[in-house]
Amino acid sequence: MSLHTNKITEARTSLGEWYDLIMENQMNVIHNYVSILEKHKSDFLELSSGTGRILTQLLQKSLMAEGLEIGSELRQICAKRLQKHDLQTNIYAQTPETLSLSKKYGTIYSVGGTFCLVTDLRIVTEYLRKLYQLLLNGGSLIIELFVPWKQIISDKPDVWKTGKTAYNPKTGEQLIVQYSDIFDFSQQIRQMHSRYDVYKNNELWYAHYDMVETRWYGINEFTLMLEKAGFHKIECTVVKDNPFHEHAMLFTATKLE
Repeated sequence: MSLHTNKITEARTSLGEWYDLIMENQMNVIHNYVSILEKHKSDFLELSSGTGRILTQLLQKSLMAEGLEIGSELRQICAKRLQKHDLQTNIYAQTPETLSLSKKYGTIYSVGGTFCLVTDLRIVTEYLRKLYQLLLNGGSLIIELFVPWKQIISDKPDVWKTGKTAYNPKTGEQLIVQYSDIFDFSQQIRQMHSRYDVYKNNELWYAHYDMVETRWYGINEFTLMLEKAGFHKIECTVVKDNPFHEHAMLFTATKLE
């Protein structure tokens, strides 16, 4: 749901473009992901590839990489980014439930905690099985998860807190994100309500509301899920200096040769 002021406004920056603006100061994080991925086998498949920041980096290194992204706006932004760099690849609009690709990959990865957006455990279990089948023998699955411990410890339902901010120099707009959390501890589900306030000339220009659910996992819990899907050589490392999730974990699992 969007709430607009009564003013006649000029073209607004989309939420997808705001996401990129928020990430502008975090390109070191993108480079770190790419350096990790380069050590694994091409061809790559990125789950929830978004606006294509990581895909572009891999393709510029002459590595084959494709993506999965159901958001039409994000796919459009990604297409523009690839075109700008004279790059081409496939971005498939498939969900975890409908995932069905004809080729196999050396490495499948999901970073930034986007895998946590799949909250139904039955779907997650089947999704991991499908990803195992999409890997070449000896290929790797890389998944970054996070536990929102900071928010859990300071849990105050219906209390709004300030999150990320960004500035668009082209339009003079400033974004301030506010959010409020509700937790279902028995199901390990976080329900985050967000309000994106966009200001121009110190006045509220427009606002957008949404709600996102994420699921968190313990290390042993997710390791057992990977084993059940058929994976071996499962390792988990803590992601240090992650600006988005303080308690991020990077799982790497292998399909047998």
